[in-house]
Amino acid sequence: MIHHYGSSLNALPLLAEFRQNPTDTYLLRVGYGGIIGPLSNIREDGSMYNAFHSFPDTLKGDDYSGDYGPSFLGMMLGAGTYVVDDPDVGLIAYGGNLLVESETVTVQPRDAVRRRVYIASMGVYVTISAGQIEEFSFSATQPNSLELSIVAGTSNATTAIVWVENPGTKDAYAVTTSGEQRRGGVAVELSGGSVTVTVARQ
Repeated sequence: MIHHYGSSLNALPLLAEFRQNPTDTYLLRVGYGGIIGPLSNIREDGSMYNAFHSFPDTLKGDDYSGDYGPSFLGMMLGAGTYVVDDPDVGLIAYGGNLLVESETVTVQPRDAVRRRVYIASMGVYVTISAGQIEEFSFSATQPNSLELSIVAGTSNATTAIVWVENPGTKDAYAVTTSGEQRRGGVAVELSGGSVTVTVARQ
């Protein structure tokens, strides 16, 4: 069986390790494959099966939903957009659409939650509590700041808390956009439907 709950749950420590070691793209490839695997277990009618039987004489989804819950949980806890300069394929966004114009890299997240982004060249991991990250951009040649466009989306949220972690760098990054300190992050207003947030090296 493939993409059983072990795929997404075991992907969580792989992705966490990659965020601390952003040059080890093997961790990202395996971890990201595992974290999005549960999406392939959803049928056209919206129902799900717990795993896919990969034996050559079977090749179909299981008849029961079974353990799909933990599988879906792993995906929701770990889904995000990762931007990395891969030695084999070049600059790529896992879980997003990437565009490079002049010296600016712009990414539109397309992962399952659109609330987490990691930029390997900066070693920075940004998470929001509500709404969606519509797009984010940074310099391809001097990646020392990040600009995020956050929208309320379907949640109708009026506030989002932005958390910044620096697992892959010794530099300190923080939100420079004004906002209230709350729950270890910075709360920004979404009452207007969207807000632009800047994260920069201190």
